[in-house]
Amino acid sequence: MTKKEDKPYIVADGGEFSAEDFQRTKYERVYVYIAGPYSVGDLGENTHNAIHLMLQLVDMGMYPFCPHASAVVANIVSPRGYKTWMPYDLGWLAKCDVLLRLPGESPGADVEVYEAGRLRIPVIHLRGGEDDRELVSLLEEALGG
Repeated sequence: MTKKEDKPYIVADGGEFSAEDFQRTKYERVYVYIAGPYSVGDLGENTHNAIHLMLQLVDMGMYPFCPHASAVVANIVSPRGYKTWMPYDLGWLAKCDVLLRLPGESPGADVEVYEAGRLRIPVIHLRGGEDDRELVSLLEEALGG
């Protein structure tokens, strides 16, 4: 009996990946909610910081949800306000394993942190600029790993 060969998946840019590519860290399937400033301060800088963290987590094999990315893109097509985005974001938060809180003033992120506590979702307060090793260490502490 021969082993079924693991065929690579082909992606739009012509690259390939296989199941082994998903096994980058022991947190490969951790769902992470990113909370942080959006409209208080510089919208561009706030969005850049959140999406930078999102991509860092993607590269580590995690599944981050970044409200900044959703809101910025959707608001280009059809602007929505706080009353639309907060319930939407809190719905995603409830599905996540951990919340990472970026530094800075943010009433919305404060609501998200409160809701995470209510749902017993661990919250990690970041100082900003953590490297992969620091993020893994913080996740291990928060998730009991």
